[in-house]
Formats: sequence, C-alpha cells, structure tokens
Amino acid sequence: MKRLWLGLLLLVLASCGGATPTSVPATATTAPTATSAANPEVLLTFAQTGGIAGINETLTIWSDGKLELASVSAASTLRVGAATPEQLTALQTILNDPAFASLAPSYGDLGSCCDMFSYTLTTGNKSIATIDGAAYPEILAKLFEQLQTLKQSIPQ
Repeated sequence: MKRLWLGLLLLVLASCGGATPTSVPATATTAPTATSAANPEVLLTFAQTGGIAGINETLTIWSDGKLELASVSAASTLRVGAATPEQLTALQTILNDPAFASLAPSYGDLGSCCDMFSYTLTTGNKSIATIDGAAYPEILAKLFEQLQTLKQSIPQ
C-alpha cells in the first residue's frame, strides 16, 4: 500500500513540472533589490491633540528625513518638509540613548483635564503618552524640544 501511495505521489509531482526550460536572453537582468534609501521607513510619529482649540496634529518623520505634518480640523492640511542631516542625526542620537529605551509607556494623569494637550510618540515598537504639565525624564524633554524644532521647520 505504501508503494502505491509513493507511486501516486511521484506521478502527481512529475505532472506538476513545467515545460522544458528555455534560455533567457542576455539582456534580461533582474532588478536589484530595494534598499532602505529607496523605501524609507517611518522613524517616528508624534501626535499632539487637545487644548482649548481642539488641535489634532501628527508629525511623521521618515528614515530619509522627510517630514509630514498632518492637521485634522474643519480644513485638514498636510505640510511636507525635510529634516537636515544634522537634525536627523540629533534625533537618532536621542532615540538610541539608553535613557530613551528605559522610558515608561506614559507620564502624567492622561485623563486629568480637557484643555491640556496630550502627546503620543511612537517609534519602532515603543509608544509613549504624556500631557502638559507632567513630570518626565530629561531625555523625553530633549526629544520634545527636537520635535518642536522639526515641526517649526516645515514650510507653511
């Protein structure tokens, strides 16, 4: 019985074979695989929501330095800019700091007041949430300062 199944299996596999291979012309080449420069990844997203004006902005920073600032309101907008190599290096220095890796997922009472701003940043698999007036480590303050500088550098 095993030989019968083995024979049937070989017959099925043999019938699945393709046509006789043909030669490929010398001019046909495969394209090189995409590099990270050709396909930038999201390095970090930084969302700011709330306040008395009901702000809802998200800054997206790409690994190639592209900046996108999306504002959601009655007149939603998307502004685009680029970080300088120095700004990108400064940001990556903060993100690679061991103090950043040890940050908690949240700082402050996230539901404490409706007129405060809430901030959420996500990079890789790390997400951190905080609000105005919360006490948080210096490395997070440095990161927020860098992010505000990047936001302000995007043309109107």
